[in-house]
Amino acid sequence: MSEFETVEHALSRLHAEMEPPECHGILTGLLLAQGNTDTRQLISILAPQQDPNDLLAKEAAAELNEILESTVTQLGDTSCDFHPLLAADDVGIEIRLHALSEWIQGFLLGLSRGGVEDYAKLPAEAAEFVDDLTEMARATSYELEEDADENEASYMELVEYLRTGILLMNELMHPTMAPPITEKPTLH
Repeated sequence: MSEFETVEHALSRLHAEMEPPECHGILTGLLLAQGNTDTRQLISILAPQQDPNDLLAKEAAAELNEILESTVTQLGDTSCDFHPLLAADDVGIEIRLHALSEWIQGFLLGLSRGGVEDYAKLPAEAAEFVDDLTEMARATSYELEEDADENEASYMELVEYLRTGILLMNELMHPTMAPPITEKPTLH
């Protein structure tokens, strides 16, 4: 099962009325806000009415834990391999734009539920990025160009901006503990 399908399956078990992009956005927002999270906190947001001891909730928690671990690994990967969980590239641009909007809305919710209430208190670059995302989330429609290639290029730019912004924000809020380089390397 793909990560998208895994999240979709978990959401179905929880009877949560949201799509995988929004769920992944919430998870990512929680991780950036707090530095960590667990599936119990995530489920309390996704399906607050769900009894955490329910068998379906436990199965959903196990599935969501896989996504949690994968996202933590991606955020900490030195090769910058984080990818927001969005609709597949083979679906229409309108569907992908909607999924991108859902992901952003979920991310902003995750930040808020994770304790980030005043974006102005974030590091300056992170606050600017969150302001940009807030404006993107407010967009109720997208004007598509007649040229499908231009639409694809614009969409890819938005996704790349989101991806790199999340990585930058993660680094600003949770700097790596790598030792500083004290000497310049010598060339031979």
